[in-house]
Amino acid sequence: MIHWPWQDKNDVKPDACSFEEQGAAPLKNTDGWGRFTTDTEMLALCRSIDNLVPAHAPRVIQFIGIKGKEGVSTVVRELAVAATRMLKKRVLILDAAHHAPSQHAHFGLEEPYGWIEAIADGKPVTRACYPVEAEEQSLHLAPIAPNASLPHWCADGATLAPLFRGLKESFDLVLIDSAPALLSADTLATSRFCDGVILVFAAEGSWRLADAAKMRIAEHGGAILGVVFNKRTFHIPECIYKRLY
Repeated sequence: MIHWPWQDKNDVKPDACSFEEQGAAPLKNTDGWGRFTTDTEMLALCRSIDNLVPAHAPRVIQFIGIKGKEGVSTVVRELAVAATRMLKKRVLILDAAHHAPSQHAHFGLEEPYGWIEAIADGKPVTRACYPVEAEEQSLHLAPIAPNASLPHWCADGATLAPLFRGLKESFDLVLIDSAPALLSADTLATSRFCDGVILVFAAEGSWRLADAAKMRIAEHGGAILGVVFNKRTFHIPECIYKRLY
């Protein structure tokens, strides 16, 4: 479930979402309702980003959780796959979750050369971008490092501004998988160099902590595009919930 700022205004509406528009490819893996629902929500998320960020421009979108365990990595991964397969975008997942990097393990990259290592060695970051969808060759992953206990890295303008400029030349969409806002100063420092921030919030989590994370992101110059409510719990069967609401 996704909430966007325009939903609070009656005079601003998003464009209609259609699987057939703008050359969208047909959905895959629609044999189960859960898979179909995920694909539908990810396509809606792609369209919402298109509405909020200037059209036809390469963009860098940062996904940030509150204090961990909100499922940020999964949301980023599902969105990247949907944008690649259904919308035919060239997508890069930039794993910046230094507290617990996991994208390289999910995609089966063993001991990969990380993008932080590339920066330290004075090499292009594209040296650390790996294709991870063999049949498409348009979804790439830039792992941060194979070790989960990576210390904080220095997120400053001298590093991030040229980094993101270079990535925009190679990819239509760069999705940053970040460490939690309340645990990482580097995550907050990165936010002002991105085209937008999407806050990932566990649906039954603490709104007080969510407000604190929102304030800290804003204080660091990040532009919050909206919130993804993840890990919904249906206290009645989902099919009945959909009929009622």
